[in-house]
Amino acid sequence: MKHIKLLAMLCIFTASPVLAQESPEPLRRHSLFVEFGGNGGYYSFNYDRIMLAKPKWKMSARVGAMYYRESLSYMEDGNQNLLTIPVELSYLRGAGNHHLELGLGVTALYERYQDFEGSDITQLMGLPTARVGYRYQKREGGFFFKTGLTPMLQIKGSQYKYNKAQGILWAGIAFGYTLKDQRNRR
Repeated sequence: MKHIKLLAMLCIFTASPVLAQESPEPLRRHSLFVEFGGNGGYYSFNYDRIMLAKPKWKMSARVGAMYYRESLSYMEDGNQNLLTIPVELSYLRGAGNHHLELGLGVTALYERYQDFEGSDITQLMGLPTARVGYRYQKREGGFFFKTGLTPMLQIKGSQYKYNKAQGILWAGIAFGYTLKDQRNRR
């Protein structure tokens, strides 16, 4: 009887790795994407990294850039140059591939143009931003998608007649790729 119990215990312990579930795919943290609209303005190229991950929520940080040049019709040789750099911290809620995304950030805006008299105007502004949206991101990497409302607050400074803040309701849609780490592949 003693040998049967010992044999049964040996079978249980050697069979347990077969019965154990495989560990989940490691979380892929780095994403590259293009956002149309959104916190960057007209478009932006972005890098996003998941900084902290728990089973039902994550925190991510994002930085991007947009450059836009437009010829001003009221000036013969006048152009408007815009450079934006959106920076955002987002809270992602949800398990699996589908997430509610809530974010706060600031978009640095550098603008250079000529006014109606032909004087060069250069200004640097920080636009507080927010995000409420949907984010699709697979744990194992690959296709990345997000969309949402991205309101901004534009605070006009002393170069204007009146100092005032103006809310801008904006939206964005982004497509990209979550990088797969080649070192961990089997």
